[in-house]
Amino acid sequence: MTLTLDAPAKVNLWLLVGPLRDDGFHDVDTLFCALELADTVSVDTTAGGGAGIRLEVDHAPPLQSMPELGSDHRNLAVQAATAMLDAMRRPRGLGIDLVKRIPPGGGLGGGSSDAGAVLRALDQACPGELDADRRQELAAGLGSDVPFFASGQALARGLGRGELLDPLPTLSPRTVVLALPHVHIATAEAYRWLDQDRSNGDAPPPPELGKPVPAALGWDDIAATARNDFEAVVFRRYPELGRLRDRLAHHGASPALLAGSGSTVFGVFDDEAAAATAAEDLRSRFADLFVVTSRTRPR
Repeated sequence: MTLTLDAPAKVNLWLLVGPLRDDGFHDVDTLFCALELADTVSVDTTAGGGAGIRLEVDHAPPLQSMPELGSDHRNLAVQAATAMLDAMRRPRGLGIDLVKRIPPGGGLGGGSSDAGAVLRALDQACPGELDADRRQELAAGLGSDVPFFASGQALARGLGRGELLDPLPTLSPRTVVLALPHVHIATAEAYRWLDQDRSNGDAPPPPELGKPVPAALGWDDIAATARNDFEAVVFRRYPELGRLRDRLAHHGASPALLAGSGSTVFGVFDDEAAAATAAEDLRSRFADLFVVTSRTRPR
């Protein structure tokens, strides 16, 4: 049996970060929003014969070349398959084919989304063998973003490390311009900067997390509350990213934010023509900038 699923990119329409916990993690309050930009993940449950997990990777537009993904055993899709098969007490034998479209390393969740798609595919292939709570527990063990992608939701609020999900009704589709500079920001480093700057008084203190949100959350509500706590510390070190955000806002993006811990900057537009103008402006103003236009997922 072969199952083929989309593995969508995401942006965080808000991202609030609490103080450092005793276990070395941070509580967050974030709004995950899936995009139409997506990898394709195919899982062949008949491959391998129990001898291992075969991984094949290709790429397609908008990616212009193969991304650097590291060794197979470190790939999150392979780790997801291993965790799920072990939990179901099944042999480690299947094939995974990835077609990568999500640019890696920019805060868009490509690797986490691939892992979530593998978990969903194996759940469909072996219905009832693991309940939803156990699958989400496995997802949380793989990374803070993986539970959102494993849920298959298009919009969800995440609390805790991001694994405590509250699915929300989807918003009306909007155009999203993604600007990806040739800057790599490791998530762990961004958290270290945030803790350091907060202790030095160079960043605002941790906000209150988990405040109530409107039952019928709309784009106006999001625009009024949009915030990413990494922006202050990342933009201090990479001011060009702040300039990217400001250009998107200049063209009418609402919100315009850093994606995750970076380095992608994105803007949400209710006017496709304005989005196209903004994308062209960024390409002309900033050297070595990769600009992609997508849409929010309606469901």
